Amino acid sequence: MAGMSGRFGHAVLKLADVAYCMLVFMAFSTLELFLGARESAIGLTKKEQSQGLKKLIRESKKLRNGVAALEWTDDKLVDEGRELRDKLAHHHLTEKRAITLTYVKAVQDELAGWLDGLEMIDFSAYTQLERWKR
Repeated sequence: MAGMSGRFGHAVLKLADVAYCMLVFMAFSTLELFLGARESAIGLTKKEQSQGLKKLIRESKKLRNGVAALEWTDDKLVDEGRELRDKLAHHHLTEKRAITLTYVKAVQDELAGWLDGLEMIDFSAYTQLERWKR
């Protein structure tokens, strides 16, 4: 009986990791929508607008159409998260919750900075979840 609960527990934790991976997709989708909307809002034509998140991130760091570049807090971390998102999507992988939340928080911090401190989710509560798991 103890062996069954151990295997079941592992399956539950794996399912939780999969659920947290969905947050990566949502966070980076939100970032892509934001950066795309920004390009449209600054008056770039459809032909001038960037396609794909990688290019949107790169182009957001440049002066475009007379509008200043976005100031990134940690664009390298966000780009790592973008790469993780691509691996999760294309290779059907999962990642541990602590790692996925690192990248979700990175996107959240960038958006909060650009949107003048927009209230966001406090992921510090996650440490409490880690303690309960033990």
